[in-house]
Amino acid sequence: MQTDRFLAHVYNACPQLDPDVIHQCTLIVVDALCEQLPAEQARRMASQLPEEIGEAAANGSERSDTSAVPVSLDDFFAKIEFRTELTAKDT
Repeated sequence: MQTDRFLAHVYNACPQLDPDVIHQCTLIVVDALCEQLPAEQARRMASQLPEEIGEAAANGSERSDTSAVPVSLDDFFAKIEFRTELTAKDT
Protein backbone atom coordinates (compact mmCIF):
# COMPACT_ATOMS: atom_id res chain seq x y z
CA MET A 1 0.00 0.00 0.00
CA GLN A 2 1.37 3.40 -0.95
CA THR A 3 1.65 6.23 1.55
CA ASP A 4 -0.97 8.35 -0.24
CA ARG A 5 -3.47 5.50 -0.21
CA PHE A 6 -2.78 4.79 3.46
CA LEU A 7 -3.27 8.48 4.32
CA ALA A 8 -6.48 8.60 2.29
CA HIS A 9 -7.95 6.02 4.68
CA VAL A 10 -6.99 8.20 7.64
CA TYR A 11 -8.37 11.31 5.93
CA ASN A 12 -11.71 9.56 5.40
CA ALA A 13 -11.96 9.15 9.17
CA CYS A 14 -10.94 12.79 9.87
CA PRO A 15 -12.11 14.90 6.92
CA GLN A 16 -12.20 18.03 9.09
CA LEU A 17 -8.38 18.10 9.19
CA ASP A 18 -6.06 19.43 6.52
CA PRO A 19 -4.34 16.65 4.51
CA ASP A 20 -0.92 17.96 5.58
CA VAL A 21 -2.00 17.72 9.22
CA ILE A 22 -3.25 14.18 8.58
CA HIS A 23 0.10 13.26 7.07
CA GLN A 24 2.16 14.64 9.96
CA CYS A 25 -0.17 13.27 12.64
CA THR A 26 -0.13 9.79 11.10
CA LEU A 27 3.66 9.71 11.30
CA ILE A 28 3.56 10.94 14.89
CA VAL A 29 0.97 8.36 15.96
CA VAL A 30 2.81 5.45 14.32
CA ASP A 31 6.08 6.60 15.92
CA ALA A 32 4.45 6.88 19.37
CA LEU A 33 2.72 3.51 19.00
CA CYS A 34 5.98 1.78 18.15
CA GLU A 35 7.61 3.27 21.25
CA GLN A 36 5.16 1.12 23.23
CA LEU A 37 5.74 -2.13 21.34
CA PRO A 38 8.60 -4.56 21.75
CA ALA A 39 11.30 -3.41 19.31
CA GLU A 40 11.16 -6.58 17.19
CA GLN A 41 7.38 -6.36 16.84
CA ALA A 42 7.67 -2.71 15.80
CA ARG A 43 10.33 -3.58 13.21
CA ARG A 44 8.11 -6.32 11.77
CA MET A 45 5.22 -3.89 11.59
CA ALA A 46 7.44 -1.28 9.91
CA SER A 47 8.33 -3.75 7.16
CA GLN A 48 4.62 -4.09 6.29
CA LEU A 49 3.92 -0.36 5.98
CA PRO A 50 4.56 2.07 3.13
CA GLU A 51 8.17 3.32 3.24
CA GLU A 52 7.66 6.72 4.87
CA ILE A 53 5.25 5.39 7.48
CA GLY A 54 7.50 2.39 8.05
CA GLU A 55 10.36 4.78 8.77
CA ALA A 56 8.24 6.43 11.48
CA ALA A 57 7.58 2.98 12.96
CA ALA A 58 11.28 2.13 12.87
CA ASN A 59 12.12 5.44 14.56
CA GLY A 60 9.65 4.69 17.32
CA SER A 61 11.04 1.19 17.75
CA GLU A 62 14.48 2.69 18.42
CA ARG A 63 12.95 4.27 21.53
CA SER A 64 10.95 1.17 22.40
CA ASP A 65 10.02 0.93 26.05
CA THR A 66 11.31 -2.39 27.29
CA SER A 67 10.11 -1.90 30.85
CA ALA A 68 7.00 -4.00 30.19
CA VAL A 69 4.95 -1.38 32.00
CA PRO A 70 1.84 -0.78 29.91
CA VAL A 71 0.87 2.77 29.15
CA SER A 72 -2.74 3.72 29.74
CA LEU A 73 -4.85 4.76 26.81
CA ASP A 74 -5.33 8.19 28.40
CA ASP A 75 -1.55 8.61 28.71
CA PHE A 76 -1.08 7.53 25.10
CA PHE A 77 -3.71 10.01 23.91
CA ALA A 78 -2.10 12.74 26.01
CA LYS A 79 1.25 12.00 24.36
CA ILE A 80 -0.36 12.21 20.91
CA GLU A 81 -2.15 15.46 21.74
CA PHE A 82 1.11 16.97 22.99
CA ARG A 83 3.16 15.87 19.98
CA THR A 84 0.57 16.80 17.35
CA GLU A 85 -0.54 19.98 19.12
CA LEU A 86 -4.13 18.87 18.57
CA THR A 87 -6.83 18.37 21.16
CA ALA A 88 -9.15 15.39 21.44
CA LYS A 89 -11.84 17.69 20.08
CA ASP A 90 -9.78 18.23 16.89
CA THR A 91 -9.53 14.55 16.18
